[in-house]
Parts: sequence; structure tokens; C-alpha cells
Amino acid sequence: MIDYPTLEKALKKNEFTPYLFETISDAIDYLLKTLNPAESIGMGGSMTIQDSGLYEKLIEAGYQVHWHWNAPIEQWYEIREEARHAVIYICTANSVSMDGKLVFMDGASNRVSAMLYGPRDVYLLVGKNKICTDLSSARKRIFDVVAPKISKLKNYKTPCKETGKCYDCATTDRYCRVEVILHKKPRDVNMHVFLIDEELGY
Repeated sequence: MIDYPTLEKALKKNEFTPYLFETISDAIDYLLKTLNPAESIGMGGSMTIQDSGLYEKLIEAGYQVHWHWNAPIEQWYEIREEARHAVIYICTANSVSMDGKLVFMDGASNRVSAMLYGPRDVYLLVGKNKICTDLSSARKRIFDVVAPKISKLKNYKTPCKETGKCYDCATTDRYCRVEVILHKKPRDVNMHVFLIDEELGY
């Protein structure tokens, strides 16, 4: 059982704005009611976003959304740049510690660079499977759970794809290249952390 009140208190202490939703559908309904269709939206690569159908629902509602996962790979650079300059950015954290720290691991760094400086508001969709007891376990989760699953999804040629265990490899396909830990909210962006009481994504 996750102690959500304690986690919300820790996130607020670190200057994030937490919200608690029972389901991803509830979170999406909130976004559709809250976001301004006149403002551009960027999104980072995310199984949570893909599985939820958020992109399709935003497009149907008339929002301008930049998401490279929904485009041919030859267009990825241009779309990532558009996403990076959007007013709103939506993505996920790889893990969250109970003391309110957010941990991210990227390969290309488009997600972490886009959310840290540029957008006015960042919305982070976090399933309960990403909540960890402390920072050490939050980081360990990325190497033991996230990286092997993403390597399988993308068919990366990495040892963890085959064994499910991190070897701190030096392969070209290595996913674990850029780690960002948010101990506090960056000064010039509003960060909304959606805690969703479902298992979502990796």
C-alpha cells in the first residue's frame, strides 16, 4: 500500500504540484478540461502515454501536439525540436522516491532537455509501479526494470535485453546515457506530478 499523503507532502516540500488520480482515464479527463487548445503541447516518448491513448484524445479535441513516437523516424528530429519549444510538455518520470525526488534516464536526452527549461508547464504521468521507497531504489529500478524492457521494446542490442540485468555496457544502443534527478523543481517551470493509482508503462 502506497502512502500517498506522505508522498504528496514530500513532493510539495520539493516545490512540485502533486495530484492523485485513481485511473489514467481520470488524469486524461483532467488534462482535457484544463489545457488550453490554443497552446502547443510537446510530449516525450512514453509507454504510459502510448497505452493511454492520450495523444489521440488530444488531437481529436483540437490540440496542437508534437510527438515523435507517432511519426516516421526521419521526422523525429524536427518534431522533437517542436516539442521542446512547446508551452506545455507532457511526459513521465522513470521513478519517484517517497521523499519526493524524481528520476529520469534518457538515451537521446530530448525528454529531459525539453522538460527542464522552456515550457511553462510540465505534466508528469506516474503510475504506482514507479514509486520507490528511496532514491537508491528509484535509481536501481531504472537499471533493473526500465532499461531491459525498453531495450526489448526497441530491439536494442544490449546485454540487459537478453538477461534483464544491467552490465554498465558500452554498446551503441545503450539506453542509460543521461540521468537526471530532480531534488527540487526547476525554478522557471511549473511541474505537475500526476500520481495515478494504476500500474502504467515501464
